[in-house]
Amino acid sequence: MSSFARQALIVLAVVALAYLAWRVAYALLLAFGGILFALFLRGVAGALARRTRLGMRVSLAAVGLVLLAGVALGRLRSGRKSPNASTSLAAPSRKAQARRARICGRRNGGRRYWSSRVISWGRRAAC
Repeated sequence: MSSFARQALIVLAVVALAYLAWRVAYALLLAFGGILFALFLRGVAGALARRTRLGMRVSLAAVGLVLLAGVALGRLRSGRKSPNASTSLAAPSRKAQARRARICGRRNGGRRYWSSRVISWGRRAAC
């Protein structure tokens, strides 16, 4: 095999690996995050095992239960304040809809077209 063909195959292999890494980037990031989380759990469980003379498995279970209880407590404390709290953010009020229609109608040459994803800060609105 000639030197040029070998170099071309190497370049092709590098490009193929880069493309593959780009396509599976989300899965790679998820795996990396899982590994970091496992290392965190093992470190905290190891420290707990050394201080309390519990076994590693018992310490890991205790750390997991404490984290789970913390997440559950956080969900309870920041839960819905009213029965309509989940829908109030999704559906803008009539006042907001009228304001958006007024602003966007002015900016679009009198047309009353505006998206439900209009974002407004202060008096400006993205139509």
